[in-house]
Amino acid sequence: MLTSREYFWRLRNGHWVAYGGLIAAISVLLPVGILLARFVLDVPEEVEDGLNSALVPAITIALSIVCFILAHFAKGRGQIDPSKARAAVEAFREALKDKPALAEILETIEVYNVGDRTPKTRGLTDTKGVDTQFLQDRSGIDLKPHMPRATLEDGRVNTPHAFVLDEHLRSGYQTSVDEICYFNGSYNLLTAIAEAAATHNVEVPRVLGAGALVVCPQSDEILLLNKALPSQTPVYHVFGGNFEPRLRLPGASYDLDLEVNAQREVIEESGLAVSVHGCAYVMHLETANRKLAGWEARQRFLPLHFLGALIDQDQLKELRGSEEGSVKTIRFEVLAEELSRIEQWIPAAWTTVMLWLKLGAPCQDGRPVMARKAALQTYKSVMKRLSE
Repeated sequence: MLTSREYFWRLRNGHWVAYGGLIAAISVLLPVGILLARFVLDVPEEVEDGLNSALVPAITIALSIVCFILAHFAKGRGQIDPSKARAAVEAFREALKDKPALAEILETIEVYNVGDRTPKTRGLTDTKGVDTQFLQDRSGIDLKPHMPRATLEDGRVNTPHAFVLDEHLRSGYQTSVDEICYFNGSYNLLTAIAEAAATHNVEVPRVLGAGALVVCPQSDEILLLNKALPSQTPVYHVFGGNFEPRLRLPGASYDLDLEVNAQREVIEESGLAVSVHGCAYVMHLETANRKLAGWEARQRFLPLHFLGALIDQDQLKELRGSEEGSVKTIRFEVLAEELSRIEQWIPAAWTTVMLWLKLGAPCQDGRPVMARKAALQTYKSVMKRLSE
């Protein structure tokens, strides 16, 4: 059922159905008013003459024109104001510096960019193969001796990866990011690089990936991935994984863009079919992760998280876990309490959810899911608890 809040959101954001309904209501009510005035109500003759004039049709036309103009110039269709968002990011980072409990976040995560238009991706070479030689030439180290030990004994497919070098990244969230350049890699190559980095001065490239913070408006919940075993302390993360460029690798799939990447990861890890089109995003530079062990702790990621991908309550019946972990739902009313347990969060996920709240909980196409005031109050409550 369409609530008044939902209707006015549609009206404010230029949805033609809402404007069509408004115009239709005006078109119906005016003739009804004229008929009542003429045949039912005892109105003065001059008023009746006015109703018979061209004034009423003119008012109807004028109102219709106003509706169409408002629809044309309506802003905020699920997007955020990038300049205000970047100011919010700066304020968020300054707030983190004052809290010793958040030292790990500052060591691990740097907010790289926040925006409303998904960056495009572009390979640096035309080849469809893995660019092993590219890294070897840059580092001067032969990676081949490390490749045989980077086996796939766990049965994992040697999935394509997109590697990003720091030199190909712009200067951060103060400027917009329209394109992300990468070179072709694979899971096998990534393990080889990480192994070589343990004994050589090799730059471990960042692994490009995408994910989504999923929200159910009917149940007032966000959905997360719990990477811990049932008997362990929860480790929350947003759904997501590495971007898979189109390469010639046996059994490998590929992603057309970062939106497809995020949607694929959500359905793989939760069973939910979602769309992230119309979502704002936040992108991180993730440099380390103490919650991981071995070579994975040396990985560096470049995750792009879409904010507020929406699902219907009926879709909650489709929830299922995966080998990555189980699905955790957290209601808005207890979100502050959960975020205060910072040890239970992957730093990138905690930062994403906190920035989502700091930005007023923007959701897909600007849909009003969590009131901006409530979102900011939740954010302030978490920061206050972590200061105590």
